[in-house]
Parts: sequence; C-alpha cells; structure tokens
Amino acid sequence: MRLKLFAAATLIGAGLVACKSDPPEDTDTPDPCVESPGSAACCADQPNHASCEPDDTAPTGGGGGPIGYYTFFGAATVTPGASYAGTETLGIYYFNDQSGTDTTNTTALCEVEYQAASATPDATCTDCDWAFSAIAMSNGALVAGAAPVTTPDGSWSCTDFVSDTTPAGLADGGSFRYGYWGAYPYGGMTYEVMMYTSADADTWGPVTDATFDGTNFAYDWIQNAIYLP
Repeated sequence: MRLKLFAAATLIGAGLVACKSDPPEDTDTPDPCVESPGSAACCADQPNHASCEPDDTAPTGGGGGPIGYYTFFGAATVTPGASYAGTETLGIYYFNDQSGTDTTNTTALCEVEYQAASATPDATCTDCDWAFSAIAMSNGALVAGAAPVTTPDGSWSCTDFVSDTTPAGLADGGSFRYGYWGAYPYGGMTYEVMMYTSADADTWGPVTDATFDGTNFAYDWIQNAIYLP
C-alpha cells in the first residue's frame, strides 16, 4: 500500500487526482490545469477537472496546523508501442514557507521510490503519442523519511504517511495507466503533457507537464496541499 490515505492528515481542497474529464476546450489563455493541476485557478476555471475531484477514500474538509503537499514524480525509458521502464517516487514535503505556495522551498518528509514497468501498450488514448496500461509500481524503497525529519513545526517520517514501510509492505504500489501527448493544444499554443485515466475507464485527460525526447520520459505530478498529522 502506497499511502495511509492521510487518515491522520487532512487534504486541503481536492484529494488524490483521478483524471475523469475530457481535455478542456481551447481558449485564448494558457490552461491553468496543465500549468498547475488542482490549483485554485485550475478549479475555478474548470471545476470538473480531474485534479479538483476528491478521492473516494481521502478525508476532506477541516484540519489545521502545518501545511505540506505530496507529489508523484517519475522518469522512464519508453519504447512507444513496446515497453515502459523506469521509476516513480511518492514524495511528501513540508512547506518551509508556510504560505504553502513555493514548492521549490520544502523539506522532504518522506520519499518512496518504486520501480515502474509495463509491456502493455494502450490504444484507448487516441490523442496520445503513446500510452501504456498495467504500469506496475513495485519494490518500493525509502529514499527519505526512514528516520524522523525535524522542521520548525514538528517531526515526521514515512511511518506517518505510509501504512507499512517494510519491504513486504512496499512491494506492491499498484498498477496505473499513463500516456504522453506531445502537442496538447490550448490557447493557440501546444504543450507536452502526461495523460492519465483510471483503471476502469477510457476517458483520458492531461494531468501535468511532461517531457519526452523520443526515449526518455519525465514528469512531476504535483497533488494538493495537506495538513500534516
């Protein structure tokens, strides 16, 4: 299991991102949900965007205290139509500036790196340059947060956020469907984006910026702010 689902922490705004909406229609301005998924600007512009929908199992509302955020960032070697092989890291961070706006000024409370692999191309994303289903996250390993990390507002470690940090507990991080669209059109411009859909749906949508040079794929899928437990 990858998360405690923040049973002791409270999400500020939306929860885990599950992209269930079609890409937004073209306008004359940049897409705030591509530039900053789940942000106030994104959710005001597109309230039904996937990043503005709370996860069924994540707590919502209420809370207080120190603010952090979590993200999934990854890199992979991709052979379109054949294979996806790389890593994905779950990162949970404390905002050093508690205004909660600067993701470049943070302290890592927990990072768990998973091996990410699939040999199952997915043709259901008709806009994607390529896509894969059954991207298995396995063999998770603690990169940061094995021991408590101290901040001005308290100390946390991975055990505060991840149910089981043993090798057995981190062995299976789930299976996901990711894709890449190198020319997502919006506001008269095009963007490189990571595409996502849930395991039981074929409605793909962009969730964050991405890069792909024909072989190397990279993304940083920042989620929402949380109240730390």
